Amino acid sequence: MTICLGLIFAPCAYGNGQNGQANKPIQIVRGYISGINWVGSRLTIRWLQPNGVTVYDDMTFSVPGGAKITRNGESITLSDVQIGDNIKVEYVDAGLAGLRALNISIVK
Repeated sequence: MTICLGLIFAPCAYGNGQNGQANKPIQIVRGYISGINWVGSRLTIRWLQPNGVTVYDDMTFSVPGGAKITRNGESITLSDVQIGDNIKVEYVDAGLAGLRALNISIVK
């Protein structure tokens, strides 16, 4: 946890330092897997927008080697995930590098 002290307009950022992502806000999205690129280590999920309108959106994440992937609390690899799996992704926006997954959980 980071504590920010300073000017009232000083931006505060946080992160866990995992995969070089210190000082980036960690975000969470839930949905289901709609695409997998095992060679490029990329994962696309489709999620329902929270505005009450039935509109789905896709998000694509890079999955670095240090990302934690679990199913039912047990560690798995990216090659174990399947299209259609329900998923929760903790990620950071790495700017020009795109969205980077930190933790991926296959959920029921």
